[in-house]
Amino acid sequence: MLRSYPRGPYHFKNREYFIVAYESDPEIIRRHVPRPLQPASNVVLYEWIKMPDSTGFGDYEETGTVIPCLLDGKEVLATVHEFEIHFLSLLSPELSPLFIE
Repeated sequence: MLRSYPRGPYHFKNREYFIVAYESDPEIIRRHVPRPLQPASNVVLYEWIKMPDSTGFGDYEETGTVIPCLLDGKEVLATVHEFEIHFLSLLSPELSPLFIE
């Protein structure tokens, strides 16, 4: 079986966060939120997370856009864009996070 992730359990230590909350046009937000989700407000979050010590994943960073939403009246977060940088795979294609079982 070909997998792109290691077996758990997963442990994420020493994470660093940078989160910016900003207001945006409610109509534009609605266009980016998949149904049946409903935007909770006109606030959008930009996140950057550095994960230097993640079990089996190595040192990587991720960044993306998150929209707070409602699903059946419960608060949820919808990740509408996410990008990851895995530093080992930048150094060498042989070290990319591809695991073969």
